[in-house]
Amino acid sequence: MYRRLFKRKHDLSPRIIYPSTLMQYDKHNTTTKHYKSALNYIKTTKYTLLTFIPYNLWEQLHRFANIYFIFILILNFIPEIDAFAKEIAPIPVLITLIIVAIKDAYEDFRRYLLDRKVNKKPCEVYSVQEKQYIIDQWQYLRPGDFVRLHTNDIIPADILLLATSNSTGICHIETSNLDGESNLKQREIISNLSNKDEFSPLTFLYPIEVEAPSAELYKFHGKINLAYEQEYENVSLIKYHNTSVVFDPDHETIDI
Repeated sequence: MYRRLFKRKHDLSPRIIYPSTLMQYDKHNTTTKHYKSALNYIKTTKYTLLTFIPYNLWEQLHRFANIYFIFILILNFIPEIDAFAKEIAPIPVLITLIIVAIKDAYEDFRRYLLDRKVNKKPCEVYSVQEKQYIIDQWQYLRPGDFVRLHTNDIIPADILLLATSNSTGICHIETSNLDGESNLKQREIISNLSNKDEFSPLTFLYPIEVEAPSAELYKFHGKINLAYEQEYENVSLIKYHNTSVVFDPDHETIDI
């Protein structure tokens, strides 16, 4: 009920992602007012310090057992019934609500710690100011960032493969984090992108059109205009194998 009432509407229109080399960034990759987009921050917690008490109480009052006992408690305040002492009758219900609230708070705090651990994972991101790759946290990635990955690295966001250490432009990925399959899958760069010369983010100046964030894990459509439009695949939440390094411009992660 709460989620139905306060559910945010998502923009389903395609989005244009510009390489970070075309944008102006300040500290922690925060873009200027001309380019607003979500950080790569993961949040799986249900509550905040302000919403915990009302939201948790709202959830508990939707459980049949709690509704039943509160109904009995209300009946007890009717003079004709008055089965229990009015000072003692609320205590069992309050204890139950408090214990469940403590349990929910503990579980949500554990989710917060896991989120923080993931958000603070390091990755190599190209810095426009320093003109080199620097170590930054996953949570500070922005759409259009160039990320350099090495063998067995976990992908921090959805990416477009631009170059690999393999002269044929091929790399292998493991998607066990997505679908449980440990078999390596082959991916390759867009055919019009040359993989013979060393890749430099400063030479990639092509805007990319991508679909809106979606819960779909196996389909993703995007277009990049080199000589003509081509489609590329979503390769997020996976691990690279048999390739020493790959490059990509990060775009908005899947909304799950």
